[in-house]
Amino acid sequence: MFGASAHTGGTDMVIYGLLMHYGIAYFFTALFFVLYPRLGGGSQNPILIGVLYGIFIWLVMNLAVVPLTKIPHGHMHAPQAIINAVILIIMIGVPVSFIASNFYSGGAKR
Repeated sequence: MFGASAHTGGTDMVIYGLLMHYGIAYFFTALFFVLYPRLGGGSQNPILIGVLYGIFIWLVMNLAVVPLTKIPHGHMHAPQAIINAVILIIMIGVPVSFIASNFYSGGAKR
C-alpha cells in the first residue's frame, strides 16, 4: 500500500499522508514541550532555541525518518536542504518555541 505505489494511491493515500504529516508535526511539538523546561538558561532566547530545534527536526527527518521509508533516495542538494531546513525553522521551530516560552512563563491561562 505504501511505497512506490503511494503516488497512485488516490484519496486514501492522501488521507494517510496528511495523518502521517500532522502526526509527525504533533510528535515534534509535544517533544519540544517536554524538553523545554529542561533547557535552563537557553530558554531565555526563544528565537535561538527555535532555530536550533528546526535544525534538529531537519536532521532527524532526513537522517533517520526518511531513510526508514520506502521513498526512493536521491542525492541531497545543499540549496534544497537549506530551504527545507529554513522552512522547518520558520514554520515549526520558532513558533513552537515562542508558544512554549509563553506557556511556561505563565502567559498562557491553564
